[in-house]
Amino acid sequence: MAEPRHPATVVSGAAGASVDVEQRARRQAALAGLAFASAGAAPVDAQHTQSRHLAFLPPETLDLDLSNPAHRDFGDYELQGKLGQGGMGVVYRARQKSLEREVALKLLAAGPWASADFIARFRREAQSAARMQHPNIVPIYEIGAHEELNFFSMMLVRGPTLGQVLAEQGPFEPRAAAQMVRTIAEALDYAHRLGVLHLDLKPGNVLIDERGVPLVADFGLARRIDEALATDNDEVSGTPSYMAPEQAQIKSHKLSPATDIYGIGAILYELLTGRPPFLAATPQETLKRVVTQEPARPRSLRRQVSQDLEAVALKCLAKDPKQRYASARALADDLGRYLDGRAVSVRPLNAAQRLLRWARREPRVALALGAFVFALASGLVATAVQWRRADAHAVEARDRTWNLRAQAAQAALAEGDGFAALRPLIANLAEMEAAGRGADAAVERQRIGTLLANAPRLIDLVAAGQGQSIHALALSPRGDEFAVTLHSLRGERAVRVYEVASGRERWTTSTEAWTPALPWAGMMHGWLRYSPDGSRLVATMPHQSPFPYPRVADAMPLDVASGELLRPPAAGPDLYDLVASDDVRYALVRWRSDPSHRFPDSGQFHAIDGWKAIGPRHRFEAGLQTDSWLPAPDGSVWLGTSGSSKLTLYELGTMAVRWRLELPLADPVRGWRFSSDGAQLAIGTSAGRVHLVDVRDGGMRELPSAPAATVRWLEFSPDGRTLAARAENATIAVWDLPSGRARVTPIADARAAYGAVALLDDSLYSAGRSGLQAFALPPVARYDNDAVAAPARIRNRRGFWLHGFGVHEDSRLLAAAGTDGQVGLWRLPPPALRRSQAAPLPAHSQHFDGLHLYAVDGHRVQRRDVITEAPASAPFEFPDPVRLAEPSPDGRYLAVVAGRTLRVIEPDSGRLVGAPIVLPQVPLRADLAAAAPVMALTTGEYDGDRFRERIHVVDLDRGALRSSALASDGPIEAFRLAPDGRRLLLTQWNLSMSEVSLVVHALDGGPGCAELAIDDFNQAVDFAFVAGTPQMWMYASLTQRRSAMLRVDLERCAEVGRIPMQHSGTASRLLPSGDAVVAHRQSGNLLTTFRADGSRHDVPGMTRDQPNAGFALSADGRRAVVSSRNAVQLIDLARGEQLSGLLAAPIAGDDAITMVMLAPDGGTILARSLRGRWLAWRVPSTPEDVDRLGRLATLLDPRNEDPPLEPAALEALRPVLRAADPPVPAPTPDPAPLRYAADPAAAPDPRFVPIDLAPGANVVLRSGWPGRGGMGGDTPTMPAGPQRLHGIDWHVDRGIQLSWGGAAVALHPTQRASGPIPVPGIAARKVHALVLIHIPIDVRNGNSRAATVVLLDRDGKETELEIQMVRDVVTRGLPQLAGPSARIGWVGLSGADIQGGDGNVSEPLSFAYAVSLEVPAGTGPVHALRVETRDGPMEAPLFLAITLETEPPAG
Repeated sequence: MAEPRHPATVVSGAAGASVDVEQRARRQAALAGLAFASAGAAPVDAQHTQSRHLAFLPPETLDLDLSNPAHRDFGDYELQGKLGQGGMGVVYRARQKSLEREVALKLLAAGPWASADFIARFRREAQSAARMQHPNIVPIYEIGAHEELNFFSMMLVRGPTLGQVLAEQGPFEPRAAAQMVRTIAEALDYAHRLGVLHLDLKPGNVLIDERGVPLVADFGLARRIDEALATDNDEVSGTPSYMAPEQAQIKSHKLSPATDIYGIGAILYELLTGRPPFLAATPQETLKRVVTQEPARPRSLRRQVSQDLEAVALKCLAKDPKQRYASARALADDLGRYLDGRAVSVRPLNAAQRLLRWARREPRVALALGAFVFALASGLVATAVQWRRADAHAVEARDRTWNLRAQAAQAALAEGDGFAALRPLIANLAEMEAAGRGADAAVERQRIGTLLANAPRLIDLVAAGQGQSIHALALSPRGDEFAVTLHSLRGERAVRVYEVASGRERWTTSTEAWTPALPWAGMMHGWLRYSPDGSRLVATMPHQSPFPYPRVADAMPLDVASGELLRPPAAGPDLYDLVASDDVRYALVRWRSDPSHRFPDSGQFHAIDGWKAIGPRHRFEAGLQTDSWLPAPDGSVWLGTSGSSKLTLYELGTMAVRWRLELPLADPVRGWRFSSDGAQLAIGTSAGRVHLVDVRDGGMRELPSAPAATVRWLEFSPDGRTLAARAENATIAVWDLPSGRARVTPIADARAAYGAVALLDDSLYSAGRSGLQAFALPPVARYDNDAVAAPARIRNRRGFWLHGFGVHEDSRLLAAAGTDGQVGLWRLPPPALRRSQAAPLPAHSQHFDGLHLYAVDGHRVQRRDVITEAPASAPFEFPDPVRLAEPSPDGRYLAVVAGRTLRVIEPDSGRLVGAPIVLPQVPLRADLAAAAPVMALTTGEYDGDRFRERIHVVDLDRGALRSSALASDGPIEAFRLAPDGRRLLLTQWNLSMSEVSLVVHALDGGPGCAELAIDDFNQAVDFAFVAGTPQMWMYASLTQRRSAMLRVDLERCAEVGRIPMQHSGTASRLLPSGDAVVAHRQSGNLLTTFRADGSRHDVPGMTRDQPNAGFALSADGRRAVVSSRNAVQLIDLARGEQLSGLLAAPIAGDDAITMVMLAPDGGTILARSLRGRWLAWRVPSTPEDVDRLGRLATLLDPRNEDPPLEPAALEALRPVLRAADPPVPAPTPDPAPLRYAADPAAAPDPRFVPIDLAPGANVVLRSGWPGRGGMGGDTPTMPAGPQRLHGIDWHVDRGIQLSWGGAAVALHPTQRASGPIPVPGIAARKVHALVLIHIPIDVRNGNSRAATVVLLDRDGKETELEIQMVRDVVTRGLPQLAGPSARIGWVGLSGADIQGGDGNVSEPLSFAYAVSLEVPAGTGPVHALRVETRDGPMEAPLFLAITLETEPPAG
């Protein structure tokens, strides 16, 4: 497919075409007619109005005619329908073309005539919301401008507003109102922790999605909390009936989170009563009532409102902000107490009420003790109450201070500014330890230790400036030295080089004497770089507008060994400057014959070695009208500009023109950069466009999703596959160049609109006014492609810019310097995303010894250090690809399934325990007992027309099969071994959810529970065995209407306890904790501990939206780890507090964390993703004393009020910093592999000939096969290589995805038929195809063709074999609809459902069918085949493998 070209003209040796002036004049005339139409100008012709560009339409015409293609097209978006209009803009439903998704697109209502303040408010709304990622806040996808119209895109919520629901249905039932408002309060608490106020909360700004879940939208008046607290309320803004009194009065109170709490209370009030707290005939009268009157009590308007809910609503609506709830979290907690039937904090039971309740339960005891209690209490109550009240107030004030500091720290962590969290956390720690609050102090130590372990570690601080400022820094290619450029106010200028290992200065060279170009005399160096071999340095002057950046003129090359300036020998008075190539091998020497000329008039190329001239001296006025140059990295070609709009590429020496480009005069070049191999050129323009140019011929294409603001910096990754562009609007766009798509959503870094950017293959560093921020880049994906910010940025004191930095990846060294003259050397933490891959099939129960992970690479398994990934065992090499590799809980054994053979190995020695166990098929699932050497696996089989799973129980101590006698109707959904290995629990696939289908097998010969009946429920969500007892916990629900936590006795096969729940349990995961159980309830993002006595304890879950099924407990049950798609968080279960910020990793958008484990000592988290990626984070508790932590905080979080660090103190500190930096271990070579022989019993059947699908394949196994959120079909747990399924031998490697018609076009690539696949002349009696159907297809009409296998003989004669729906295959999740002849070949996890956020922890499954097709008699040997699908409503068969079956050998 041809690459799109920019309108700029590509000319070989000639000037480009001019701009169409006449067309521009017509556009300006039309704009003028529109602008003055309301002032009496003649109306514009309707025909012209329809075809005119959207940016030139007046506000009233933003009600667009979407039948006009010109109106529908909006850059990367296609407008599809109007959704609504608000005070800030108009909202349309739109399709984002590049990501193929539906969004809501909000356009600024006033268009190009909007005031600067109005535009600023519009962008503030988008930027405030874009920072927040919460399941109950409408997420922002992109902020930008298209042809003068500002816009942002956000998630499309298909549902009404809460205001519309109220208008249609009237007031809510009290419990429903409390549940709704609690969810809203939790969302606002998250926003407040990020420092954002909403300031316009009302039912119309709450959207209700298809599930009935509320989402807060329209942050149109949002402010940062620090801004709101720092300024008076200088305008009345909001919706009168829902405005707090401080909003309704100018300069009455500073706005704060309490202002939003008032808005939440107003929503609760209206949900309870059907009307807002205040409503009058006019807005002015409404505002007056808000300020002067008290709202009517809700119970006076609706008697069924409880006193507790009334008290909650009225506390929110208090006139004085100090009298409202202290935080939205406190409000949410109070509503939670109400929902759980407990007393709310604003209306607690007093002593008399509690005594009355007790007396009702124990009347006789109460009567006997009544007189005595009354006499004693009357004498003590007055004094005791007063004393306790004063003490309680002091404790409450102290706890509130600690809580506010913790919130400030969490907000800093959420913004990637983790070092700013240190001071409040350390202040809390000091006070808590002084007060003897050990448990509280332990929480802060955990938070501090986790932050420091996952942030860059300061290892040295070098006072390189010595009174001078640093404006550039370069780190050598070997990472053993760094260079800085120095500048003083007196005009002194120098380059200085330091050793990294010691921090000692090597040399200093003054560059003051060499300033050939008069305009730059006395200026600092703006850029410094090493040559690729590290032998030379080159310093250049700072960028000056309007020249493109980087400006590599005024170059000063230096020899690194000696520090000598490399000057041309003929440097006379007419020398203007040098332009040097990146490898510092070539230079363009420029002269000016007249010193009064501002620019040079001649130049000549030279080799810097010996300054040998290359080619003649060229006069610039004779066709070389260039005002700026950019050499290719190797100096072979040189790019010059004239007026920053005409670009010419010249050959070295001869100045022969390779090509010319001409850009519009109104959109000149402002940034340019060659890729490191010189094959590509990136150009950024003043309008924010970014073009990619093929250096060979000048072919140019424009990249999508550009920043829409002047591009100031462009950077290629070392491999040339990724490009980053920084723009003046403080955003960074990143593209994957092979695909031409945006690699990540634009990165907003408001602190660094003009700083440098460094781009490595998978990470990006952004420097600017207040520090250096690192981002990890995920692999290219069609969705969920946000960059992951490091937990802490390297910060400078306010007013001191961080100008220069360098990164050495191999040693994880970062050097950063700023205008304060100090160079910090930092050691970067290991990336959370490990290089090692896990086995495709995980056991249900994962075990982690805190030290190791098991890496799988094809046929090999190796134990490695979890942090360094250094080898901790020899590689174990098997004859077949590894499907499963699981350590036993005690670490003594490693169970490995390669192909269909199970081996038990001692990982320390590699010794095989017992003999290999050959299974009849490749296993479908596995689990290991937590406290016994027992393992269980299943393989698929058929009993007549019934699919069954055979259960194989293995004794790990003997490495032998204990039993294969058990079988269960399949597919199995839940598969759990009891901790002691004596029981195995199974549930079967139950799509209809008509009843709970639960079986418990006794593996020790005792009685089991063949049919465990659970009344009142139809879904068993999850289970947890109670260690040391024959009992288990079960979370059961009834079709999302109600749920309960059940206690079941497995010897009696009966329920023995029940704790009713108010919420559905369809998204919950259970883990045992002693005799109790902890439930991770994803639907409410809660962690709930249920105890045997019926009590329960709720704490909030993670602060990220979309919590996933990953969930683990510490050994003592006091802490939990919870995961979202790409992050984990550590939570204190007793206190309900986050012990860490979100620890995120850049996993691909088509991947998700599904399992997490916590080390026995609690110091490391290990996680596994759906696609088998290992991730690890250290989460230690810091042992450092408070004073040392305080000193460290002043270095990591420098502030202007801190006293300066004296030279003597700095020198004393440096050895301490160095001592905390252990040496980076050298790579450890792998030991020789231990190889295991193939078992003859596992040899393939010679009748079957697996076909290599590579010639026709278009997808690769486990590479992100398409499908998401119900479309499904992803196969992350399917093993690669030779496999036996349904008694047939297959080879699974590459697949053929066909998709045609209807919803199938969402799958990529769209392809109706494969190409021909060669076959080596096989006389086949049957064709077997392993097929998975992606999209649900209506099967009510019976059999219909799903796909066709076409066989071709030597002469090209075709034989068609038809695969039918129902008879042969059905959609992946509907096995009950399959016909009696359909055969399930493979069952595995559905990657699409898990990654898509369905949240169901009951392991959503995909089914691949083994289709057997008879080859008609008389068909000749097969020499080729292809597969096709029909042109139907939506067809999407995925061929995973094809095998031909021959006649069995004679005899």
